[in-house]
Amino acid sequence: MNKLTAICKEDNGKTTFVDPEKFIIAHKKLTPGTYLVTWERVYNKITNRQIRTNFGIPYTLIADALSIEWGYKVTPEEAANEVIKPNCLPIEYQKRIKKEHYKNCRLLKKNGIRIMPKFRLTTTKMTTIEQNEYYSNMQNFGTDYLNINIPDPDPKKAKDYIENARI
Repeated sequence: MNKLTAICKEDNGKTTFVDPEKFIIAHKKLTPGTYLVTWERVYNKITNRQIRTNFGIPYTLIADALSIEWGYKVTPEEAANEVIKPNCLPIEYQKRIKKEHYKNCRLLKKNGIRIMPKFRLTTTKMTTIEQNEYYSNMQNFGTDYLNINIPDPDPKKAKDYIENARI
């Protein structure tokens, strides 16, 4: 693992971790080295720019790596739905949207048989905290399993990132 995301609260110069046990476990998995610590304000709803970021560099790089490393010919959308989302979406988020889906959906009737609409993983209901964890998980997945480096998002350098992403 090469990146760690921790949710903290700041109050009058005092920083506290929202889930300290989760942070300690993740911290122990870090490889030795030098790390950059960044403080970033969190918003409740994921932005369209963050959603577009997922479809830009990470999904494309992972789809290419799946083709090269494992021989799977997939589009970025297929890679996202079949590989990335099940492996990288935060577990708490998956539980939350699954619960919302079954709470809010209505059973359909087809030929007198009741059918539950299929549950699909989606990124559109994430908070910015969950998006940051998701992006971090994608970076770790790319490094650990596909031998690629998914860079932090920077729209000005997107073309350079795609060309130089191989480790």
